[in-house]
Amino acid sequence: GHNSILYMLESQIHYILSATQAVTQQQCKAINIKDETQNRFNKVVQEKLNSSVWNDGCTSWYKTKSGKNTANWPSFTFQYRKLSKQFSMNDYEIT
Repeated sequence: GHNSILYMLESQIHYILSATQAVTQQQCKAINIKDETQNRFNKVVQEKLNSSVWNDGCTSWYKTKSGKNTANWPSFTFQYRKLSKQFSMNDYEIT
């Protein structure tokens, strides 16, 4: 519901602020997510989505033309908050 969306937005904002603070402290010019980090996260999300009602044999705006669901978080918002709670420079390539 509406509160779930706000809960996730708050988590995203907190993560971005933590990233900004870390980048500023480290005096980085740029950071990019490591391929292995992004791929590992995407694999887990897609595996969970495959068993969800959003992927249950239908077409919807949640899916790309190839059938990949790119619009939903497949679990509870508290799990999203747990995953996004701590920004880690180890997940990024730093320049």
